[in-house]
Amino acid sequence: MLIGYLLFTTGFRASELLSLNWGSFRYNRKGFLIVDVIGKGNKPRSIPIRDETKDILFSDRICTGETVEINMQDISPLFFALYNKNEHRVNKKRLSCPALFTMKEAV
Repeated sequence: MLIGYLLFTTGFRASELLSLNWGSFRYNRKGFLIVDVIGKGNKPRSIPIRDETKDILFSDRICTGETVEINMQDISPLFFALYNKNEHRVNKKRLSCPALFTMKEAV
C-alpha cells in the first residue's frame, strides 16, 4: 500500500522510489516532511510529502520495527526484500525494479 501511495502522491519514477533511504527524508523550515531524490538526468529534486502519506509511511515503519525518527545519516533502504529469514540474522537488500513490477502484476 505504501509503495502505491508514494507513487501516486509524489509522482516518483520507479527508480527514484527504489533508491530511497530513510535518510532521504527531512523536515523543512516550516516543519513539513520533504524527500530528496536524484531524478532524471542526475538532477536533485525535493518533493513534499502529504500528511496522509506521512501517516502511512510512519505506520509502515512502526509495523516493520523500524524507527520513525528522521535521521539523514541513515542509508538503509526504505523498501527492501528479506533474505536468510530462517537464520538468526535477517539480511535486508534493496528492492529491485523487477521485484517491484512483479508485485504490481500480482495486484
